[in-house]
Amino acid sequence: MTAPRTDQLVLGADNLERKSLQLKITDADKGEVQAVFCTFNVIDHDGDVILPGAIKNGAPVRISAWGHTSHWGTLPVGRGVIKTDNERAILDGQFFLSTDGGREHFETVKQMGDLQEWSWALRDVATGRVDDLPEELRAASRVITSVDVPEVSPVLQGASIGTETLGVKALKRALPPHRTAVVDESWSAGTNVARIPNDAGAATLRKMHAWIDPEGDADVKSSYKFPHHMVTADGKVGAANVRACIAVIGVLNGARGGANIPDADRKGVWNHVAPHIRAADMEPAELRSLEAIAKEADGALRELARFERTRARLLFR
Repeated sequence: MTAPRTDQLVLGADNLERKSLQLKITDADKGEVQAVFCTFNVIDHDGDVILPGAIKNGAPVRISAWGHTSHWGTLPVGRGVIKTDNERAILDGQFFLSTDGGREHFETVKQMGDLQEWSWALRDVATGRVDDLPEELRAASRVITSVDVPEVSPVLQGASIGTETLGVKALKRALPPHRTAVVDESWSAGTNVARIPNDAGAATLRKMHAWIDPEGDADVKSSYKFPHHMVTADGKVGAANVRACIAVIGVLNGARGGANIPDADRKGVWNHVAPHIRAADMEPAELRSLEAIAKEADGALRELARFERTRARLLFR
């Protein structure tokens, strides 16, 4: 059998499909990886909405050789377990570093870094009615209510929304971007955050914010930063506020004393709020480097010092 191109949707005679994820290393010594590979209740690049519970929690999963080629005889290069909650499905996997294939694939993924994408296979897909989805999701072409995930595989390019890497050694604290309605109206972070009940839980708080402290309690408001969604009087998180998103980028670029988060997380936060701004037909400001921000701040301090020296000479002549 001739393997199809990696950009084809259907893979192989058993009608497998694939969707993409991006993956980073969690423990290089052990070949371990951990990544969100599916976000539920969003429309992905294939037009699908995957419902919570569609992917089985605790199911074993293979890590296939490059481009799903284990379907055509190449040995698998790792294995893992799928973990799910109400928002996402997570791969907790490990490459077979004792094999040539496992080592080669792991080294390739490691060297590719942010350029590396992965893909996951779908089998035994059960679908529901698109008309039964919430109104904001009815543009979907298909709603998946149940699916088996037999394998994941490194590829050049592929399709899921909201993927992110987890794990202690390569934790990405910026929350993944998502598609929501947007509004352009007055914004008060304090007012909207206060409307969220203290016992709302992590799922609600993640919808509201763009960053989480990995060492904090995920169910506590103080573990989060950069709120940017409107909240109803009864505590429901709604549309993203464009003005709040613009303000977030301003803070990332040094306004109000700066972001006070690790530099590695700044791009992830920018990636979270920028699509909301574009959804309002606006172009987000570019993310400035910390070096450029520091240089500008240093210049401002020097200018202030010159002003104070000039002022002192005029006062005490």
